[in-house]
Amino acid sequence: MNKLAVILPIFKRHELTNLCLKNLWHQWQKYGVDVYVVGSEGQASFDLVKNYGFNYLEFENNPLSAKFNAILKETQKYNYDGVIVLGSDNFISDSIIEFYQNVSNKKLLQLNENECWSRSFVYQRIIESR
Repeated sequence: MNKLAVILPIFKRHELTNLCLKNLWHQWQKYGVDVYVVGSEGQASFDLVKNYGFNYLEFENNPLSAKFNAILKETQKYNYDGVIVLGSDNFISDSIIEFYQNVSNKKLLQLNENECWSRSFVYQRIIESR
């Protein structure tokens, strides 16, 4: 089974972000995926995350790509098989986590030079499985 992390940059939209965090908390409990949240509003961002027990990093919001890179660097310390990137208004189903936990590692492509992980086969596989 693949070891997965979910990264989630947050900024404002606290009610919606809280719903996303709550959904991830249930998936963290069920599947053991690690969740990393990067916020930009100081104490306000931290307060949203602290009750869930997720990993938290404070980083400036501009540019957003720098925020993503900062949290991706945190995940690289732990040798994950894959990282799922979400926005604070994104929700994923349990089936997505199950799919990534069970997909062959040989089909995952890690691009260390760009500090990101990618895969090109997943959409084809989802369509084929229906």
